[in-house]
Amino acid sequence: MTAAGVVPRPAATLMVLRDSPSGPEVMMLRRTERSEFVPGVLLFPGGALEESELDLSAGISDDHLGYRVAAIRETLEESGILVAVDSQPDPQTLRHLRQVTKAQPSRFVDILGEIGIRIRPERLVFVSRWVTPPGKPRRYDTRFYACEVPAHADPEPDGVEVTQVCWLRPGEALARASRGEENLMLPTMANLRSIDGHATVASLIEQLRCGADESARAVR
Repeated sequence: MTAAGVVPRPAATLMVLRDSPSGPEVMMLRRTERSEFVPGVLLFPGGALEESELDLSAGISDDHLGYRVAAIRETLEESGILVAVDSQPDPQTLRHLRQVTKAQPSRFVDILGEIGIRIRPERLVFVSRWVTPPGKPRRYDTRFYACEVPAHADPEPDGVEVTQVCWLRPGEALARASRGEENLMLPTMANLRSIDGHATVASLIEQLRCGADESARAVR
């Protein structure tokens, strides 16, 4: 198939937020230099949907369900943080859950159920939708979400796809890009701008919920 005929893959990305004395910070992950896709670049956790996640929305009106679940799963795989669940596992169980999920990503929801954890995808707030323009060899139809980090979370890179985890204020990340210190992708910069300038995570999440339009057309 030529690049012009590439169909965008459904994907989901999550902006994990925490409060700091200087205002909200967002978790960003550095891709390994060995990656075929944007090596060395700072991104939010995320990736393509599994077939099982696409199936979650079959026959129901909420076509965001599978995307939200994928964002939660990818965040666990890449950073070791489990968000949007009704209870947090102990550290040993969390490490095991991460390993099993990376090995069997299509069974993520079932694996959570087997250890008595219920997923709460509605806690993820929709922010935006971006589609890679035609003509690119890799194309994604990506929905961006946001949520607050769980208490006492301790992110750790997986050492395979991700080599560094850092917390940055959105304005600081954008300033680094403007100085040429970081190479941020256009959707990343646009979403950083959309969450900049708030005093607390709570006020930011509230504004996002009030302004969320889950039927919004994709930005290309």
